[in-house]
Amino acid sequence: MYSRFSIVILFGFVLSLSHLDVEGINNLQNAKQFFKNILHNTAKKSAFVNVYELELTRHSVSLEQFNLSSEVFNYAGRIGRIIKTMENSLKMLVSWTEEEVSKYSWNPKLKPDITKYNDLRELKLGDKRLVDTPGFHFKIMPNKSGVHLPVEVYNGDSTVFHTLRWTDVLDSIFPTEPNLHFTYFASLTGILRVYPAFPWRKQNVDMFDVRRRSWSGSMTGQSLKLANLSAQKLIEALDVDDYFTVAHFPGAKDHVAPMIVTANNESEPICFNSFVQATRRNKMRLFYDLSTLKARGYSDFPASLKFAYEMFRNLTGSERGDRGKELRNKILVLMTDNAFVFDESVLSQLKQQKSNITTFIYSLGEPVGAAYEHKMKACATNDYYQYLPTVGAVSNLMKGTGLMVSISMPVYNRTVSR
Repeated sequence: MYSRFSIVILFGFVLSLSHLDVEGINNLQNAKQFFKNILHNTAKKSAFVNVYELELTRHSVSLEQFNLSSEVFNYAGRIGRIIKTMENSLKMLVSWTEEEVSKYSWNPKLKPDITKYNDLRELKLGDKRLVDTPGFHFKIMPNKSGVHLPVEVYNGDSTVFHTLRWTDVLDSIFPTEPNLHFTYFASLTGILRVYPAFPWRKQNVDMFDVRRRSWSGSMTGQSLKLANLSAQKLIEALDVDDYFTVAHFPGAKDHVAPMIVTANNESEPICFNSFVQATRRNKMRLFYDLSTLKARGYSDFPASLKFAYEMFRNLTGSERGDRGKELRNKILVLMTDNAFVFDESVLSQLKQQKSNITTFIYSLGEPVGAAYEHKMKACATNDYYQYLPTVGAVSNLMKGTGLMVSISMPVYNRTVSR
């Protein structure tokens, strides 16, 4: 018998540097090889300290021991205060921004040609307006914001250029909070306004869309309603011989991992923490819980797929006689927005899954150009990918189909006059 253990050794030192000579600087630059030689020659802490002290005595460097836990606690407190300060600054900017948009007067006669803005993609590195500024690692345009528009967004659209117009006032709001290095404002129209402005990274095809980011909040509004409705329709089609469960990601607040939908409801029996039979009562319970979901956090697709496949493994290995052993068809349905990407971690999860699990991935909203590639990658693992247009996208697809799409009917006053 033997046992394995893992050990992590942390050495805490403070180096007080005074005036170093050229030789001392050169020796410090070779520190990587120095530490490598020490660790190869000895594994004892005392020997490590002795050799290190011997090397440092040649130069104007002093070595002190300190309490590692105390230092970590102090630094954690400093970092926490910095984050709190930035959070308060951001809340103040949000408050001012909300006030500005509430005061903006929407003019239907406004023309888009009078709306001026700094297009980040048009900024060149040699632009004279870009200057070196302390605290920034590249040239910026001080006191001016820049705008990025997705390639498929038309800046002549009334909603878009009105948003560009009222957000122009943010140039006078963002500088009021110097605690924030860069400030980003993202709109549902796809507008990304960045303060201060800087040249956008050049790409052959710029597919960036702030609405498609994992933190974009694009699963709010119609997308979330469509996801809930689609999930309910799928569950409604099941009968009592089927078993199902619904999970959402991220999970509860400060809990990034996926969670079963009913896990937040302490009144639910423990059986709802796994697959349940598709009875009428169980369906209605899940329908209610789905209607209470809210969008938050950011998505982690590899972790979500891993969570789902683990649920299937637990189901197959269940000792309960009413589930697991007789289930032949296993289907995983993943609903998300267009922030979904087929990276290596996602493909790895799909390839490692059981051959009897079929995965359907539904992406909500108009595709940004990768829909065909997503379909091909899903097909390679015997899975399926499809996008579901939102209500707004459906109405756009219906344009030009004629007046018969809508039906009008007059209403008459048929009361008899006396």
